[in-house]
Amino acid sequence: MALSAGRLRHRLVLEQRSSDAPDFSLQDTFTPVAEVWGAVEAVRGSVYAAGLQLEERITHRITLRYRNPTTFDHIRQDGTGHRFKVRDARDVDGRRIELEVMAEEVTAPHD
Repeated sequence: MALSAGRLRHRLVLEQRSSDAPDFSLQDTFTPVAEVWGAVEAVRGSVYAAGLQLEERITHRITLRYRNPTTFDHIRQDGTGHRFKVRDARDVDGRRIELEVMAEEVTAPHD
């Protein structure tokens, strides 16, 4: 499916986890890297990447305009409380137009 602005309807915050908390606590801290628009969709069943079944639990596929995937390792859906840990990110067709991120939901909103 081609990347179109209409598909990118979720406001996302790309984050990098920091381990150097100033108070030396074990609490994870996340530093925002960028705010972007993306498509977030839940996946079901077995998820395969490059022909191999992933060992990690993949719950969502997130599509963004292409950017360097090494600059972030978490994605937060702005305003909802959802946070996703990036498990795999790749340029699907090698043209650097869109980035497909396979992620695991690690924080769900509280009801």
